[in-house]
Amino acid sequence: MRVVAAHENLDFDALGSMVLAGRLYPGSVLALVGGVEGVLREVLPLLEDRLDLVPASEIPLDRVREVVLVDNARPERLGPLAALVGRVPLLVYDHHPRTPGDVPAVGGRVAPVGATVSLLVPLLLERGLAVVNAEEGPFLYLLDPERLPPGKGYAYFAPERVFPNPPPGPTLGEEVEGR
Repeated sequence: MRVVAAHENLDFDALGSMVLAGRLYPGSVLALVGGVEGVLREVLPLLEDRLDLVPASEIPLDRVREVVLVDNARPERLGPLAALVGRVPLLVYDHHPRTPGDVPAVGGRVAPVGATVSLLVPLLLERGLAVVNAEEGPFLYLLDPERLPPGKGYAYFAPERVFPNPPPGPTLGEEVEGR
């Protein structure tokens, strides 16, 4: 089995990256390794029927053959999956710079970009897969509202821009005209 995981205290970039990695590696199990950060805790219940997250503690580690790690390369942030470091191949997709003590990666992509989803979206497009921002879907901030493509679409703002005091103008999922 292949497992896609991020880090304890899951945030929006980690969740979006897990979902995208799951599209890159079909059939993967999306593992929730620990808690969920503040605002995402409020939003995650709205997405539960669209996501298939499995608590890492419920994954039989002896059946895992590969781990795709997103938004994290630190073994101490892997919860129960840390036991797999050195035992199975790990692919790392991360926007944080590599540091001593990171997991040994056999593949993936690490680059200093704003978010790990920024590394994964081009890979999906290269493989001919579409990235769709469905209303109330899991990709809550793939589109930067300052760089909306021409045409019509949905603007999704980063959670800190939506909660608790929405900015004036388009709100989460509101249809807008492209610039």
